[in-house]
Amino acid sequence: MRYDNLISLAVSIDSNEADLSDLSRDQLIAAFTSRINDIFDHDDVEEAVSLEDQIDTTTYTLWFQDGEGRQEFLTEQQMREESERYSFNAEEVVQHGETFFWNIGVKPYDNPRSDSDDICGGCFKVEGGAA
Repeated sequence: MRYDNLISLAVSIDSNEADLSDLSRDQLIAAFTSRINDIFDHDDVEEAVSLEDQIDTTTYTLWFQDGEGRQEFLTEQQMREESERYSFNAEEVVQHGETFFWNIGVKPYDNPRSDSDDICGGCFKVEGGAA
């Protein structure tokens, strides 16, 4: 099972929210922390450490078609700041793991290739903190 699913499961247990996508990162971490405490109370330390490590080590990487300026190990907050600078959808990266930056004047379309002339770069989520 992927860590994202485990984190969602942990949060679901402590949340009355029908749709967890509306939770902020802080709300998610608060609910997650509550679930971690429950796990520790039941001596299932290995599961708790694995889930806690996942929250702490998710990073983001920006890449550019020209190969210059790659930015690795960004926090979610740093990635969101860069999303404003480069006009990409930060929520798409958080929810789906990746998005692209489009050249000026290009209308985004489904399933572009990373080497397409329409793309000038992208951003992707790195679980575990290493690209």
